[in-house]
Amino acid sequence: MSEVTNENKPSQFLVGMLVVLLLVMFSSGFFIYKLVLANPTNTEKQVTQVGPIYETEEFIVNLSGSVNHYIKAKFALELSDKKVIDELGTKLPLLKDTVIMILANKTADDLDAQGKEDLKLELIEEINKFLDQGKVIKIHYLAILLT
Repeated sequence: MSEVTNENKPSQFLVGMLVVLLLVMFSSGFFIYKLVLANPTNTEKQVTQVGPIYETEEFIVNLSGSVNHYIKAKFALELSDKKVIDELGTKLPLLKDTVIMILANKTADDLDAQGKEDLKLELIEEINKFLDQGKVIKIHYLAILLT
């Protein structure tokens, strides 16, 4: 029978520990792959829903207190329902009047980045006052120019 010497015991111990360590590493990698990478259900992109859109004509309006400065703007109104498109068509004079009056009361200082966002909210609020079939949900700028 062979005798195990004291010199072989440390090397056998190291080999055993190396085998155990490799098994732990591979099994951990396998479980991480199965739990995270192989399950793509949470990584699907969400599609942004956009309501019906009504594009306005371009508005050119003098800014308040100035004959030399004007705003040139065109909007896309995102609506709650397709019926609102027809309603806006029949109430076009109200829409134009509302937009022109709001724009004409603005100064160049009113239309900084935050002011442009505030303008959207003001337009939504005032336009929704005369709509019966639905409402304006959001307003998107198609073009805006201050001179």
